[in-house]
Amino acid sequence: MSSIVAVLASNFIFAVMPSTQNGEFLAVSKHAIDKIQVSEQQFGEIQSYKFPQEYSLVNDRIPAAIWHYKNDKLYMPYYGIENGYHTKNAGTAEFANGIFNLKPEPDTLEHIVPDTIIVSGIKATINSTAKIDNETFSAVLGVESHYGFLLKNNEVQNIPEFVIAVAAFPINNSVKGLAVATYGNGVLFSADTGKTWKNLMNRSPVGDNLKTIRAVPSVLRGVGATSLIAYKVSKESKITIEVFSYDMKKIRTIIKNAPRPADPIRSTNKTEDIWDGRDDHGRHTAMSTYYIKVSDNHGNTGWAKVMSLGGN
Repeated sequence: MSSIVAVLASNFIFAVMPSTQNGEFLAVSKHAIDKIQVSEQQFGEIQSYKFPQEYSLVNDRIPAAIWHYKNDKLYMPYYGIENGYHTKNAGTAEFANGIFNLKPEPDTLEHIVPDTIIVSGIKATINSTAKIDNETFSAVLGVESHYGFLLKNNEVQNIPEFVIAVAAFPINNSVKGLAVATYGNGVLFSADTGKTWKNLMNRSPVGDNLKTIRAVPSVLRGVGATSLIAYKVSKESKITIEVFSYDMKKIRTIIKNAPRPADPIRSTNKTEDIWDGRDDHGRHTAMSTYYIKVSDNHGNTGWAKVMSLGGN
């Protein structure tokens, strides 16, 4: 089943692939494949194809799985789910022309062994590559550490997002585009071989009076990464945002009693309501899960969760 949507199905994208038409590419998340249209200047329409909820297109490891694209068909392992977690490989999912064909038989794709390289002193595997003219782009994942980089001709690119995969696709008959899958920050798109990037994310609605809080993205990868804290109040309020460690010790006050207006969509101040992964002393936090508390002067409180991958 497909539907026309305004946002991605998820911000956790595990693969990107060229589509069968110019000006569009595919983004694979846990329970959907999004077909995303683009021009040289901007993103366009998104068509979402839902995968059966009793299965998952990925597991909970990074790298999550290996996908194979051949003859305009996308092949990927799919998994059973129990208590919210993937269990074992359930078979191979074939995706073509907007339709999933599930083959419940032992999968051979996961037995492909990716190449291993050293990137910035970190042992990593090449998850995917893309070529445009004489330039080669590679998405590489840390083998024993949580890092995902984009390489351009073997040089690490200055992208703070946790990169999972990369793909090249034709925007039109004369221009090729790059699509990058990220863990927690949606997809990135470039029409000029990585000189500039545009970001597309799932910006789900938030509830009134701090009922739901969203951290966008919910994963911070090292130096330079930031997360916007999204919330909404129904009347003018004074907002305090604090960060707590996994054992609920307060490590950072982002804002305190800052005035925020009522807004039908979001009351967030995009330049102030941001966590950069540091504590009150300016030190980068260790790799862990952190909790974001948002409270107002009317007695309302909401929480969000952020995974920090550390400052190294």
